[in-house]
Amino acid sequence: MKTSRDPDQLGYQRLPQSSRALKSRAQTHARALDQVEHSRLKSFIFGLAVMLILLSGWVEVLRADNLDSVLTAADSSADQSLPVTGPDPMIPSFLKASDVDREWKFRVFLDDKEIGFHHFYLDQEGVTKRLRSVADFEYKLMFVTLYEYEHENNETWNGDCLHQIESSTDANGQPFAVNGSRGNGAFTVSGEKGQAELPECIMTFAYWNPAFLKEDRLLNSQNGEFLEVNVSEPVREERMIQGQLRPSYRYKLVAKDLKLDLWYSEDDQWLGLESEARGGRTLRYELF
Repeated sequence: MKTSRDPDQLGYQRLPQSSRALKSRAQTHARALDQVEHSRLKSFIFGLAVMLILLSGWVEVLRADNLDSVLTAADSSADQSLPVTGPDPMIPSFLKASDVDREWKFRVFLDDKEIGFHHFYLDQEGVTKRLRSVADFEYKLMFVTLYEYEHENNETWNGDCLHQIESSTDANGQPFAVNGSRGNGAFTVSGEKGQAELPECIMTFAYWNPAFLKEDRLLNSQNGEFLEVNVSEPVREERMIQGQLRPSYRYKLVAKDLKLDLWYSEDDQWLGLESEARGGRTLRYELF
């Protein structure tokens, strides 16, 4: 005679209960993981939103027209200077070191962050001056490159009159080119807005020559615009130049959206510049 057994004794009921417990614990664990992932996702989205806000603000600052103008306006600055101190690996390939009579090196800052350089090289024969300038800028926020800028400019001067200009620029992927020469009673220039005939004797933003401060209009060497300018009377003050506090004269120059502060020594040597950028930031050139 077979003895009947209680199914509970055989574990038939305990097995489903154990499975249900495991399933319940798994569901609880999954919900906890979902909450963690959700929290992480929210944090990531918040961080990304903050990053985008910061990026949009900096891009707006760095894409401003006055930034591009300042970066190229200094291309003509080339007569009062520091002596050549030795070979420079940044001298462009089209100009041999032996051909350089004078050179200038500027460090460029956006607020307190150094973003690149702007170098100038001059070859002079009598009253004729041949200027080469090279600029290279890169601004990064964390691992993201917000702005890149490359510029090369060649100018020939005869006295206080620009005789010829040829420049090429890559402003964060946007190309510019300017070509111009003096002849037949005019200065003919080709730039962003096409070809134009200007007065025969014109100047770019030639900071090296204080005579440019008396001009009513100046040529922008990046896009070929002939801009109206206003220059203030000088204000005497002391400024730190190459680690030394030196007496200087500050001029304010306004041209369209461009706002500059320019400093000159007591003997009219150009010492530096600052420009107001959007967002309350400052672009600054400092001599090495």
